[in-house]
Amino acid sequence: MGFLKDLLLKQRYPAILLVAGFMLLFASNYSINGKLTEPQVQRQQPRLLLGVVGILCVFGSAALFLIDEDFVAYRRGCKISSTKSGFEAKFRESTLSVDFGLLQDLYNPLDIGSVAVLPANEFFDERCFRDERTAAGSFVGKYFSSQGANDLRDLVHCELDKRGYEHPAGDPATAKHSYGVGTCVYLGQPLGQPVRIIFAAGASDRQPHGLRVDLSTVFKVVEEIKCNLANERLTTVFVPLLGAGKGGVPAEIAFMTLVSALLEARCRDGGHHLQSMHIIVFQSGGGEPQVQKRKAKRALRQLVSLYQEMSR
Repeated sequence: MGFLKDLLLKQRYPAILLVAGFMLLFASNYSINGKLTEPQVQRQQPRLLLGVVGILCVFGSAALFLIDEDFVAYRRGCKISSTKSGFEAKFRESTLSVDFGLLQDLYNPLDIGSVAVLPANEFFDERCFRDERTAAGSFVGKYFSSQGANDLRDLVHCELDKRGYEHPAGDPATAKHSYGVGTCVYLGQPLGQPVRIIFAAGASDRQPHGLRVDLSTVFKVVEEIKCNLANERLTTVFVPLLGAGKGGVPAEIAFMTLVSALLEARCRDGGHHLQSMHIIVFQSGGGEPQVQKRKAKRALRQLVSLYQEMSR
C-alpha cells in the first residue's frame, strides 16, 4: 500500500486522466437508467465524440506516466544525474550533489581542495567535539583520539579568543563564552591529521529553549563557509544538514534551506569558489535516510530550476 500511495502521489495527474478516460469511454457506449436504488446499465449507440476524447485521455495518461521527470527537467535546463552515493545537478558551472551516508565516510581527505563542515553551537563547547551522536562528534572521533579531541577544541578556542566573545545575559554559567551564531573557524590539517575542517556555529543554546537553529542562520553560515573557501583557495565543501539533529528543524525543511542557501551563495559575489557542493543526508547502514531520496530529488530539482529562472 505504501508503494501504491507514493506512486499515486507522484503520478496523480496521469491517474486522474486515466480515470476520466475510462469514464468517458463507458459513457460513450452505455447509459444508466432506472431507479436510483435499482440502476440498469444498457448498451446504446456509440457516441463518437465521447469515445475519441476518452481514448485521447487514456493515451495521454500513458504518455505522462512514461515520460520521466528528469527528461522534462532536462528540457528546462535542470538534469539530475545519479552518482555512487546519491545524485547531483549542475548550476552555473558548479555541481550540487546530494550524498546519502556518513560525513566522515563520504569526505575524502586526499582531495586537498576539499573541506568538511562540522556543525557547532555558539559556545563551541565539549559536546561539539565528543558527542558521537552528532555529525561533528562522529567525524572528530574517526580522525582524532580522545586526547586529540581535547587538543582540537583548544585549537578552535585559541582562534576564537582572537575574535572576542560575550557572556549570555542571565546565564548562571558565567564562565561560558558565546562567540555568536554564524561564526566559522577553519583548521587546515590540525594536529598533523590530513583533514581540512570548518567548525560552523549554527545553533544557539540559551535557556529555556536549549539548542535551537534559526533558518536565517543557515544562510549566514553558508556565506561564511564561502568566504573561508575563498581565503584558503578550496573548491569542494561537504556540509551535513544544519539544524536537522538537535537543532529542532525538521529534516526536510533543513534540506531545502541548505540547498537554497548554497544556491544563493553561488549567485552572489565570490560564488565561483563553490565549484563542488556536497549536501550530506545522514543514513546509517541500510537504515532510512533523514530525507527520503525521492523527496530530496524533487526538492533539488525544483529549487535548482527556480534559481536558474531567477538568475537569467
